[in-house]
Amino acid sequence: MEYPDSRGEERTAWRRGRWWPFGLALLLFLGYMGVRHLVDVRYTSIFGAINLGIHEAGHLLFFWTGSDFLHALGGTIAQMAAPVIAAFLFLRQRDLFAACVCGPWLATNMYDSARYIADARSLSLTLVSVGGGDAQHDWHYLLGRMGMLGQDATIAAIVRAGAFICMWGGILAGAYVIFRMAAPRKRTRKRSGPIVIKPKRAPLGEPARSEGAAINCEPGEMDAASGRCATRCSGTRS
Repeated sequence: MEYPDSRGEERTAWRRGRWWPFGLALLLFLGYMGVRHLVDVRYTSIFGAINLGIHEAGHLLFFWTGSDFLHALGGTIAQMAAPVIAAFLFLRQRDLFAACVCGPWLATNMYDSARYIADARSLSLTLVSVGGGDAQHDWHYLLGRMGMLGQDATIAAIVRAGAFICMWGGILAGAYVIFRMAAPRKRTRKRSGPIVIKPKRAPLGEPARSEGAAINCEPGEMDAASGRCATRCSGTRS
């Protein structure tokens, strides 16, 4: 007899309708991005424009707090929060692969922020300001306020280390998800062993069995019409 494995179906339901070769190609591209970030601190990925837009939106959002410190920090907060929120939403939708991709996305934001932090003293980066005018270097102001301007390179190195973990952790997690997506799906399984039938009461004209009695039938020996064993049946205690 075959019957669906409900637990297995539940575990693999999220894979339905998802094409794993596309995910594999995306993972390879993310791996390329990760290598480029390692060998070139000035590298900006395709996420760069998106990250910049989120950064500037964060400044506008935190402007209403009335705090100059939060206003300057708001861009970086928004950059870090966006991938985390996206990952949470994808997990709620059981889109595991998309949630994994949010790790490398977060890493690109951290790499961008590390480059920005490392520039706090040299002020060599070209800055962008919403609405024009003179742009303020966020991390020159923030580290100066905290008395940590001399540690800009150390802080940037720590952020880059965190970015490395997020980048390759997300890629490895995504690779595992792709492996699960590509694996054959087991929909049914066969039950082996005797089939045990426990009648509620004895049929009319037959001697009653004591409570707890059962009939053991070998698979394939049950009469489909009567629901009884055709041959080699024995009453046993269960």
